Amino acid sequence: MIESVDGRLYIIGKPPEPTRSALRDLFARLAEQAGGTPNPEPHLTIQAVQGLHLAEVVQERVEAVVRGLPPIYVRASGLIAFPLRAPKQRLVVPVEKTPALQHIYQAIADEVSGLGVPIQPFDLATWQPHMTAVEGDWEDAEAVADQLAPLVPQIHFTINRLWMSVQRAPGIWVELGIWPLRGQPIDAQDQVEQ
Repeated sequence: MIESVDGRLYIIGKPPEPTRSALRDLFARLAEQAGGTPNPEPHLTIQAVQGLHLAEVVQERVEAVVRGLPPIYVRASGLIAFPLRAPKQRLVVPVEKTPALQHIYQAIADEVSGLGVPIQPFDLATWQPHMTAVEGDWEDAEAVADQLAPLVPQIHFTINRLWMSVQRAPGIWVELGIWPLRGQPIDAQDQVEQ
């Protein structure tokens, strides 16, 4: 049996190195300033499936969807408050909702919905792609995010693989599947501006 803190399967994209290390450093600086806990594993959640008991089937379905898709170019900047649950809140770096991200989000949702398991609590219109930077407990998370937003540079990277992961404990992820994105790559450069 797969152990998970929330019973979800996450379909995620990770920034490649050295971008991932630069984001870890950025998240640690933000956490120090905000008085919170940094996210040790920078990633972009593409989809979350409440179907841990169907992990094998979900993996097969997602693999069928992503086979042949090109790498996904990601642009992100700023910092916003994204409520998780009281008293834990998140400060997140919003990611531009590009046509490529929208396509893969909806394609996975359409494929997995036939299994009768819930997916993320957001539909495509309300989904805000993001990377969680810091978790904490603030009286006014929006004010903290506004204060720290100027410290977040423009971030650009390319997702070359998707993973299916579970969160075994806060900050501890276990990978269950990995799929390379092998379509024609977009001409883009990975970077976190300094």
